[in-house]
Amino acid sequence: MTNLDKIRLLFSMAILAYIIAIIMALANRKKEPVKKKYYKNNTVFNAVSVFKQGQSLLKQSFVTMNAFLEIVQYLKAVISVPIPPPSINVR
Repeated sequence: MTNLDKIRLLFSMAILAYIIAIIMALANRKKEPVKKKYYKNNTVFNAVSVFKQGQSLLKQSFVTMNAFLEIVQYLKAVISVPIPPPSINVR
């Protein structure tokens, strides 16, 4: 790949997939707590990372078209970017 626009698009898609995975995992963690790992030195960590959990949820969602469309609708509601008003040229 030598076309800079295609490289930018590829990176944009990868970043978007990462963000969607994180959003889905955080939403799921509000419903169901994640298992914890306890170590001998009294440290506690989540058994599954946020990204890994989100990636797994995304894979499950892409199995059927209906589930995929539900994810799209959910993301549309969660990631709402305000549309700026049209610029008015006053002279």
